[in-house]
Amino acid sequence: MYPDGTRAVRGISFEMREGDVFGLLGPNGAGKSTTLGMLCGTVAATSGRILVAGHLMTPGALEVRRLMGVVFQASTLAGQANLWLHARL
Repeated sequence: MYPDGTRAVRGISFEMREGDVFGLLGPNGAGKSTTLGMLCGTVAATSGRILVAGHLMTPGALEVRRLMGVVFQASTLAGQANLWLHARL
C-alpha cells in the first residue's frame, strides 16, 4: 500500500516455468510496475508471498535476485552497454 492509501496490486497470481516468455499488460495505474518491483525485491509486498525457484523473495534477497535476469525500465546506457550491465547484474 502506498502512503496515500492506494492499493496497487490485489489478487494477482501466476506461475512461470523455465523457458516461458511473459508479458504484463494493463492500463496506467493497474500495478504493473509495482508487481515487477515486488518480483525483483525492490518493492516490499504488504501481503502474500513471492517464490522464485522455490525461494521466498524479500527486499534485499540477493540469493534470489541472482536466479533471475532483469532489465530495468529506465537506463542511462544505450545498446550493448545496457545489455552488458544487465547480464552482469
